[in-house]
Parts: sequence; C-alpha cells; structure tokens
Amino acid sequence: MRIFLVTSVTAMLILLELLTGNFGLALGFPLCGAVYFAAAYRKSAGLVSAGCAGLILDALYCRDIMLLLLIYPAIVLTAWQIIRYFRRQIPLAPLAAGAAIGAMMSVTNILLCLIFRTPQPGPDMASVFIFQVFIAAVFMMLFTLTADALAFKCNLPRLKNSGTTRNRSEDDE
Repeated sequence: MRIFLVTSVTAMLILLELLTGNFGLALGFPLCGAVYFAAAYRKSAGLVSAGCAGLILDALYCRDIMLLLLIYPAIVLTAWQIIRYFRRQIPLAPLAAGAAIGAMMSVTNILLCLIFRTPQPGPDMASVFIFQVFIAAVFMMLFTLTADALAFKCNLPRLKNSGTTRNRSEDDE
C-alpha cells in the first residue's frame, strides 16, 4: 500500500508541477510530497520520489543536463532535516520545511534561467522569492494534513507523532 501511495501521489504532484510550470511557476510540488514521504515513511522513499520527479521533469522539458535529478534530492534532505529538527510538530514543521522548499526552489529557478538562458519568471526576483516561499509553505501544510488523514485511513505511518496506534478492529465493528 505504501509503494502505491508514494507512486500515485508523486505522479499527481508531477502533473500539478507541469501545469504550473507551463505558466512559468516551478513551485516544487513534488518536493513537498517527497519530504512528507521521507519524514513519515523512510528517507529512501522521499529520495526515490524526488529523484524520479526530477528525472521526469528534466526529460519532459528536454533539458540536456539533468540538474533536477541532483537538485531535488538535495532539497529533500535539507527539508527532511528541518522536519526532524522540529520533531514533526504540526503546524510548525511542515510550514518551515515548505518555506525552505520554496526558498531553495526560487534559487534553483534563477540558476536554471541563467544556465539555460530562458526568461526569468515574474516582474522581479524578490516578489518571485516571496511568492514561492509563501505558496510552498501553505501547500506543504495542506498536503501534510491531507496525507496524514489518508495515511490514518490506510493504517500507514503519519508525519505527526501522536503516540497512539490505530486499532483496525475498532473500525470493523
């Protein structure tokens, strides 16, 4: 069940990233999912999710150099450390990790614009930076709440440390 959930959610977040990316906004939605998977399940699940997302996005945008394949796992490791630092406390840990994802994605977007000589998104870099940090923080918080509810129903580990385990026999009665 865990593998199916990671695969399907990563695919949906890649599609969402493609939709926003075609408007010039690479917001890092697959990274939010990968950080959640790294913190809730295993670090390897998050790294594989981020690596696959980076590889697919680089291939779909026909980039000669697969930079996102290297950058996405590094961003996931950094945000994973932030969630571990805050000891998985909701809402502070997902907000801080989302803000870090947004900040690193804005720097990544600037570097990709300089390397591949593409036009820079937005009117100026400061407004793009603030917009990406805000959107990533809010999306990470909403994604964490949604994914925790789904994981609770599927009897999978959640990001929030609740200290209680769910007993499936109570729901069957």
